[in-house]
Amino acid sequence: MTRFHAIQFTLLLTGSMVANSTMAAVEHSCLAQPVTSIADISDDLVIDAGHASWNMHSEKLQMGGGVQLRQKSQHISANSVTYDKRGGRIDATGNVIIRQPGYSFSTQEITYFVDEKRVETSQPVSYRLIETGGNGTAGTSNITIDGVSSFSDISYSSCPMEDPAWRLEASKMKIDREEGTLTAHNVHLKAGDTTLLYVPYFQFPIDGKRHTGLLLPSIRVTSSTGTELMAPYYLNLAPNYDATIYPRITTKRGLILGGEFRYLTEQYQGILEAEIAPWDDDNQGDDLRYMWRWRNQAQFSPHLSAEIDYTHVSDSDYLDDMQSRLEKSTDSYRERFSTLSYRDSYWDASIKFADFDPTDLDATDAYERLPEILFNWRKFHQNGLFSEIDAGYTRFENKDSSMAAGNRVDLQPATGIELLRPWGSFKAKLSGRYTSYSLDRTGINPKVEKDTTRTSYTATLDGTLVYERDTNWFGISSLQTLEPRLFYTYTPYTNQDNLPVFDSRLADFSFDNLFRENRFTGPDRVGDANQLVTAITTRFISHDSGLEWLRASLGQIIYFDEHMVDLPDSEDIITDEAAFVASLYSQINDFWSVETALQWSRESVSHRNSFVGINYHDAEAGHYASLAWRERNQISAENEEQLNYLSAATGWRISNKLNVVGNLLYSIEEDRLLDVAAGVEYDSCCWAVRGLVTRRADDETDDQRYNTGFSLQFLLKGLGEFGSGGFGGRISPPVSAHDQFETYY
Repeated sequence: MTRFHAIQFTLLLTGSMVANSTMAAVEHSCLAQPVTSIADISDDLVIDAGHASWNMHSEKLQMGGGVQLRQKSQHISANSVTYDKRGGRIDATGNVIIRQPGYSFSTQEITYFVDEKRVETSQPVSYRLIETGGNGTAGTSNITIDGVSSFSDISYSSCPMEDPAWRLEASKMKIDREEGTLTAHNVHLKAGDTTLLYVPYFQFPIDGKRHTGLLLPSIRVTSSTGTELMAPYYLNLAPNYDATIYPRITTKRGLILGGEFRYLTEQYQGILEAEIAPWDDDNQGDDLRYMWRWRNQAQFSPHLSAEIDYTHVSDSDYLDDMQSRLEKSTDSYRERFSTLSYRDSYWDASIKFADFDPTDLDATDAYERLPEILFNWRKFHQNGLFSEIDAGYTRFENKDSSMAAGNRVDLQPATGIELLRPWGSFKAKLSGRYTSYSLDRTGINPKVEKDTTRTSYTATLDGTLVYERDTNWFGISSLQTLEPRLFYTYTPYTNQDNLPVFDSRLADFSFDNLFRENRFTGPDRVGDANQLVTAITTRFISHDSGLEWLRASLGQIIYFDEHMVDLPDSEDIITDEAAFVASLYSQINDFWSVETALQWSRESVSHRNSFVGINYHDAEAGHYASLAWRERNQISAENEEQLNYLSAATGWRISNKLNVVGNLLYSIEEDRLLDVAAGVEYDSCCWAVRGLVTRRADDETDDQRYNTGFSLQFLLKGLGEFGSGGFGGRISPPVSAHDQFETYY
């Protein structure tokens, strides 16, 4: 801002002269902008004026022509100013602007008490806050540089002052700069002339720091809890730990009282969460219903660390019945574990104790590990030579007497050579495996022995060549690669019918899994193999963008011997002379991409596993959509089960203010929806409203049971949220559609 003076008069009451200071203009935008803070100068009062006159009898100084006053961090500008030396006060009139750290004010008339560094005015005041950009008006004001400022008949909003979409109105308000809080009494939340909410007392931070106080409430509706109101209370206990208490009032479950405690030290960080439902109206029994969870991570040194995750619920239905806000695991089971780990340059070791919540009915077939001790060592030598050792001891426990239980020791040393060159790679590896079992019980399988061992070895050869050429496809100048690969595996047959199965499963199908040494996961089964994988991959990489816009792979497994090692009561998925896996990925353009994979065999007319997915993503427009289909055949001795799923997901910005999201998972075999969600967000200048509807099948075998929920959230920007959480910061686009498949496999 530029000013012109006929006369410039600068008066220094104490101290030395300082340069002129002008107030920077504040830009206007949709959301009210913060004002610029000013630094502390000194306790001296400095006055800069265009002209001045002194009355010796009254000892008053009259100044005009645009006056600037500065004392410490307070800066006042006005059209005219009268300084009363006897009274120690300054009266300023005409376009008065007051700036100090935290906020700025404008009015027409003020009285400034020099010694107290305090401003009083009975005139209407307009103000703006620095941290939030909040603004409003007040009737009367008492403003101090340090300490507490008070106002009456005050309003607050983060919207532009000219036309606020919402505002808070209060009879009294105090701003405590030392505490960093704003406290208001008799507060009305208004939209236009309509009162949306009234609270007798309200407090929120103005300095961006954590403060003890009541957080804004949330509302949601679910088929399990009914209508729910949650009013959290935050406790800022110390810089490195805090707590939140959140009572939930529900129409179906009564009062649910929950809380969380967070802590952070140099070595530890964690969170303790708990909930209790003392008066569950729908509870079939009289037992108290509750849940608690403790998660802790510790870093004792750069090498030594530990982790604990322990959850307990009163009954198996608690999470679904209460729609608990405590974090639910995405795994099938609620595993509880503690781990101590040591990691060095070439080796690492860990000991883990893991069991399952006894109320978790899904975990009845899962094994507890009490304990599991693992050791891994890797070393690369000169000329591409390497050596490694994987070792483990596990004590498997299961409360089901029909399941095997006992100890397992597994050792897997290996050595080989690996050569990497720009034109390709070669790897030869020889590994052995020794596994020993000492069982307390063998379970229902009569072939399993209590004390037994297995010794096997595996040899692999893996070679890849990389050819490159420049090409032009569809008008795209590209670098094309051709990458043939051979992967040979030999593992002699060892009869393993006398061994239990604790954690071994058949590896899922994918192109990458063609190159596994063992077709089983876990040590309980080592698959016999005399097979060769022949594969070829080609990539097209754009010269202009560096984008890999097309990748195609085809692999064939040639079996020289038929597989003989299987899991109990199952057959290998593919046992014929040849099996094929193909995959294709194409980034068609800047928006569209396609991905597909297929596995089939000669002996079967139909394919065994397949996947097709298509994605559209326009980040600039805020448009995302994904559609995927997956079919999977599960073959056992009793039957062949076919899983056939269709999944879709989208996030679509309809306009600058309107955004919608949705996803669904549909079982074609069962002809029903397994999971569906739809959300909408209206995001205005300084407020937003978000709604989300979810419906999820409780049990895949029961098409009558669903969990349905509805969440509604209001966001007043610059103030806080009123409504239910769970959206993150905004309603964001969902994950790719095919990511949902893993939940049901």
